[in-house]
Amino acid sequence: FAMQTTLNLDIELNLPIEDDSDDRGEDEIDFEGIDDDLARFQKDAIIKQALNQGVDLRDYSKNIEIELHEVELESVRQYVSHSGRVVELSKEIQSCDLILARMQEMLLGFQADLGGISEEILHLQRESISLNVRLKNRKSSEALLAKFLKNIVVSPELVSAILSTEINEGFLSALSELNQKLKYVRMEAKDEENLGSLEVKPSETLAAKESEPILETLKTKSCAKIREYLLGKISELRKPKTNVQMIQKTGLLKYKYLMRFLCENAPEIGEEIKHVYIESMGRTICSLFRSYYASLMRMELEVATKTDLIAVEEAAFKAMFSSKVDLSKRGDAFCLGNRDKVMDAIEQPPILLHLAQAEGKKMPYEVILRSLLKHLVDSATSEYLFVREFFQDLSQETFQRTFERTLSLFVDNLNSQLFSCYDAIGLLLSIKLVHAYRMVMQRRRIPSLDHFFDRYNVLLWPRFKAVIDLNLKSISLASTKKLGLIDLTTHYVTRRYAEFSASISTLQKGLDNLVLGIGGEEMLHNDIHLLRNEVLKLLKVRKNVFFFIWELFLFFCCGGF
Repeated sequence: FAMQTTLNLDIELNLPIEDDSDDRGEDEIDFEGIDDDLARFQKDAIIKQALNQGVDLRDYSKNIEIELHEVELESVRQYVSHSGRVVELSKEIQSCDLILARMQEMLLGFQADLGGISEEILHLQRESISLNVRLKNRKSSEALLAKFLKNIVVSPELVSAILSTEINEGFLSALSELNQKLKYVRMEAKDEENLGSLEVKPSETLAAKESEPILETLKTKSCAKIREYLLGKISELRKPKTNVQMIQKTGLLKYKYLMRFLCENAPEIGEEIKHVYIESMGRTICSLFRSYYASLMRMELEVATKTDLIAVEEAAFKAMFSSKVDLSKRGDAFCLGNRDKVMDAIEQPPILLHLAQAEGKKMPYEVILRSLLKHLVDSATSEYLFVREFFQDLSQETFQRTFERTLSLFVDNLNSQLFSCYDAIGLLLSIKLVHAYRMVMQRRRIPSLDHFFDRYNVLLWPRFKAVIDLNLKSISLASTKKLGLIDLTTHYVTRRYAEFSASISTLQKGLDNLVLGIGGEEMLHNDIHLLRNEVLKLLKVRKNVFFFIWELFLFFCCGGF
C-alpha cells in the first residue's frame, strides 16, 4: 500500500494491444459448431442488431477490447484514488481478527469450564437418584413401621372406649379397631402386602407378645358386653305389643357389626345369640299369627255345611210351617257372586282386626286366608332380609328354623279348617290365592316359602276333590221321590247345578296358567264332565213322568224339574 500511495494518479497507462490477426490467418479455421454459435447469436439482441446493420465483427471486437481496456484502467485509477480507505479497511480487518482471536480463546475457556460443569451435573444427578432411592426406602419403612405400630399399640382411648362406652357408634368404631388389631396379631401367613419387607410374623415380635394379652382381655370384655346387649334386645321381642320390625331395625341391624365380631372372635357366643333369637322370634311370630288367626276365624261366615250338596232331600229345604220348598235357602256354596273379587286384592294390606271388629262384618274363609297369606309373605320377606343381613346366613337355615312353628301352625289350622269344609268354590279360590302369593314371593326373589305353598296345595286339592265327589255322589244316588213334586218350575237341584257349574267354569279360566305339578286342573276337567253326565242321567229319569209333549218341552226349558 505504501508503494501505491506514491504513484502518480495522472500517469498514462499505455498497454499494448496484441494483434493476432496474422497468427489466426495462419491457423486452420475450424467451422465445427458454427451453426450452433450462429443460432445462439441470432437470439442475442445486440449481435442480431449488429449483423442486421452489416457491422464488421472484427472491428466490432477490437472496439470492445479497447473499451474493456479503458474500463480496466479506470478501475485501477479508482482503486489508487481510494487506496487510503483501503489501508484503513485493512487495519480494521486486522483489528477484528485480533478481537476474534481473543473471543476464540475466551470461548475455548468457556467450553472447558462447561465440560467441568457437565461432569459436576452428572455427579449431582447420580447423588439425587441415590437420595431419592433412600427417601423411598425410608418412606416405605416408615409406612410399614407405622402400620405395625398402629396394629400393635393399644391406646388408652381404645381401652376406655371398649370398657366404659355404651353400645353406640363410638363403641362400634373402637370395636372395629380392636378387631383389626386382633387379625393383625393372629396373622400366620407371611403376606408381603401386609408384612412388607419385615419378613417376620407379627405374632413373633416382642411388641406383639406384650400387646396380645391386653387385646385378648379387651376381646373378652367386648364379647361379654355384646352378648348382654343382644340378649337384652332379643328379650324385648318377646314382650306383648312390641314393634318387632322397629327393634330389628334400630336395635339390631344398626349394630349388625356386633354379630360379625362375635362370629369372628367368639363363634360359640354367636351361635348362642342365633339360637336365642330363633327361639324368641319363632315364638313371637307364632304367637302373633295364632292370635291373629283366632280373631279372624271369629268373623268367619260359614258358607256351606255337609248338607249343602247339589242333590239333597227336599225336606232339608222346606219351611217349618209349609209343605213347599223355601227358596230363600239359596245355598251360596254354589253361587260365585262377587267372591272372586278377592283375587283383585292380592296386594292390598291384611285385614285390620280393630276395624273389622268395629264393623262387625262376617267374611268367607277365602277372604280370611288372603289376609293371613298376605301377612305371612310380608313377615317372611322382612324376616328373610333381616336374617341375611344380620346373621350373614345365605343358606336359609336360620329363617326356616325361625318360621318352623309358624308354618306348622298354618298347616295345622288349614287341616282343621278343611276337615269341616264343604265349600268347593272357597277351596278353589284358596288354591288360586296360594298360587298368587307364590308368584308374589317369586317376584321378590325369596324362595323360602316354596315348600310351604307345596304343602298347602297338597292339602287343598284333595279336599276340593272330596267335595266334588260328594256332590257327584249326591246326584248319582239321588232318589226322584225324595227330590220333591214334579212340576214345571225350576227345581232347586237344577238351580244348584247351574250355579255351581257356572262358578267353576268362571274360576277355571285362571287355572290353565297355574303350574301346579299335581294334575289338579286335569282332575277338575274330568270331575265337571262326570258331574254333567250324572245330571243328564237324572234328567232322563225325571222326564218319563210326563205324558204331553208341551209338558216335556216346558220341563226341559225350565231346567228339567
